Amino acid sequence: MKFRNCLLICLSLLAVVLLMPYAVSAQSDENETETEELEEYLQPDEETLLSWPFSEDIDEGRETYLSGLDPEGKVWHEDENGAWTFMSGDEFGKVISDNDDAYSLALNYLNNDDSDLVLMRDDSFGDITVYTFQQSYEEELVYKSYLKIITDRYGEVLGAVSSLEEDPESVGWDYYAQRESADWEERFADWDSDTYEKTVTAVSGEIVDVSIPVLVDPDTGDRYLGDKDRLVFCVDVAELANLDDRGDATPINLDRELYSDGELLTYYRFIQVYDYYAENGWWGPDGKRNPCLLQFDTSGEDRGNASYGEFQDGFHIFGFSIDDGAGQSLQVIAHEFTHGVSSTNHVGRYDNETGALDEALSDLIGNAVEADIRQWSPSENAWLKSFRRAHKYEHALYVWDEFYTPPSAHPDSWNDLGDVHHNSNLVSILAWRMYEAGMSPRDVFTYWFTFDLVLTPKTDFEETALKAAWCAEIAGLSEYAPVMQQAVEDLRLGDKSLPEYLKDHQGMIVFENPLDETNVKVKFYDPLHDSEFITWPIKGTDMIAAVFGEGTYWAAAVQAAEEEDNIAVWNVSENRWEMIDSERLTAISESYDSDYGIEIAGGIITDIGDQP
Repeated sequence: MKFRNCLLICLSLLAVVLLMPYAVSAQSDENETETEELEEYLQPDEETLLSWPFSEDIDEGRETYLSGLDPEGKVWHEDENGAWTFMSGDEFGKVISDNDDAYSLALNYLNNDDSDLVLMRDDSFGDITVYTFQQSYEEELVYKSYLKIITDRYGEVLGAVSSLEEDPESVGWDYYAQRESADWEERFADWDSDTYEKTVTAVSGEIVDVSIPVLVDPDTGDRYLGDKDRLVFCVDVAELANLDDRGDATPINLDRELYSDGELLTYYRFIQVYDYYAENGWWGPDGKRNPCLLQFDTSGEDRGNASYGEFQDGFHIFGFSIDDGAGQSLQVIAHEFTHGVSSTNHVGRYDNETGALDEALSDLIGNAVEADIRQWSPSENAWLKSFRRAHKYEHALYVWDEFYTPPSAHPDSWNDLGDVHHNSNLVSILAWRMYEAGMSPRDVFTYWFTFDLVLTPKTDFEETALKAAWCAEIAGLSEYAPVMQQAVEDLRLGDKSLPEYLKDHQGMIVFENPLDETNVKVKFYDPLHDSEFITWPIKGTDMIAAVFGEGTYWAAAVQAAEEEDNIAVWNVSENRWEMIDSERLTAISESYDSDYGIEIAGGIITDIGDQP
């Protein structure tokens, strides 16, 4: 079970933490220093393939992105886990009138004679309908094996996306828990509904007039934080610790148990996000109006926490710490709410690129929701501006730029499951390009929500590049399809190969893993600027690669499973890997020892394995 924690998203929301304007306020233009920094990072190099900002010579003649199909009409893609997926146009234009038609067409994509398909959902959003089928084998549902057929308003097929297993016996499978709602709608059927209004003060100092639905006990007149129409209920997490079933919990008593204004504001923000999605035809995290349980922690022990905890015991579970305002930001709540939407739509692996894409969708949609509700312009959007100056906030501008880390063969807590919260910024940079092209926050929401709907559990960065422009077309935003196509090309999302060219101020270092272990992390330390960068071998290889600003670094490889018990540091003077202990590593890192300083030159790829 994955449990997203707002502490982990500090990299992707660093600018929000530092600059978040809870109240709408005008943002001044960058001063001259900021402009110089921006030009330093974004000045394109005519001799490099990795130019930035985005190319201006967009091919306006591109009319469709259902292109590059093989003779069978499919685009095949092998993801980082070796699984094959496709997006297809071979049924393009056929008409589906009902679920039976969709099922008949879907069988054309099933290559395993012992398998069948089960229609799990049919969702409509805007002018499209998405039919989601899950593969079954021997009457059991195959884990993460989906086929989605997308049609327009007239039932004409726009394409199909798939993560079907050709050989389901080769993978594990299990039943997806049926989402049976908790019976809280019935439980409060005889209770009255009312509206509570109050002016509250956020932790940030913002003054907010909240208007929230409450439950009223008809016998006592007591008011509770809950809404039996939306099925959103607020409970104290301390109470849950003493219960065996969340269904036995009682909503927070507004008149006797309220801890602070923070609970009222968090509940209010959640209702705002819930209603924003509902206005777009999507009720609750799964679109089916299943109950949401907001667990408020007032103890102060879990500060900074905002999370989505999946669907459990009949509820979508959300957690918020109250004393520090973790749930008082519209963007943070919309981020967590979108995790619930994504979990419903594609339930992918929460690691490496699939996990980073999951986080990016929550970041992008979360920001679009807040920007639309608050009516921000791009110049007022602090989060968006952080991506215009990406290196300042340690965001990579493209695959194999500085601050990019590759997929890990050992995603774990020590590397944030393959840097999911960090590499998500690579996709989030698309937000800058979208707003720069004139998209409104509502259009940005429409695009990414459509994108979320048509993902499969195995969609990675490369498949994202294949689908980006196509998604603009099916979302009714075809004028932005060339923009998205150019954007993913400039971000190099479809290409994980090492670059052949580098910018003048960047250098790359490459070498093979010096340790016998495969679960290795590599530390690069710049003693002059007291900065450290950590990476690991590229998944499926023994190769380690990293891009830096030109300078002097030492490099140490550490066995990750046992921390610093097995360490190799590159000795430049002796041109070899030297085995050391943790005490010696500390001594090297705290001093400028030229014996261990590797010179990284701008525009140069340095392979220390090729040294004489």
